[in-house]
Amino acid sequence: MYRLVLASIIAFILALSGCSGGGSSQKQKHDVLHIASWQSRETFTPSYKGEYLPIDAVGMHEIREISRELSDRWTDISDPEKWGAKDYYQTSEESLRDMSGDCDDYATLLYIMLLDAGYPPDCLAVISFLMPPADGEIDGHADLCVFPDGFDGEFHRVFAGQSRSSLYLEGWTPIAGFTLDSYWLY
Repeated sequence: MYRLVLASIIAFILALSGCSGGGSSQKQKHDVLHIASWQSRETFTPSYKGEYLPIDAVGMHEIREISRELSDRWTDISDPEKWGAKDYYQTSEESLRDMSGDCDDYATLLYIMLLDAGYPPDCLAVISFLMPPADGEIDGHADLCVFPDGFDGEFHRVFAGQSRSSLYLEGWTPIAGFTLDSYWLY
């Protein structure tokens, strides 16, 4: 099962990352685009209709592998540089068009891919954090987070083929989270 899921995800990434995307290349300018706006623009509907895949040790390994494959093809670029806006939440279609964006775009695309692969929606969310200051300034960051026991339990940040338990995020403060149909503040 693992190899089938991973192979289909890799094929999905490769097929979509090579597409030209068409359409206008005009930059959209926004001052602040809220999560609710992303939700209203996101057109993704999971195609997976079977039994959800378990989020156990094997499931977490698969999720890290999917993350690694996406990370290998992803180009980090800030919203001001790409969109001319302080903050812009790309849809999955916008992210797939050129396989680039900032941390929330990467986390959102990974979230969408895992939903499409068959992972349970009640165990996945994109979480925004305040990070410990590296140069004296507090900075924000977003990651896909996996909640093996549901949203009330421990979670794992997933990024670039790695994961970190929420038990080991000293100094990282979650501030907001979102899914396709909800968002919340911590």
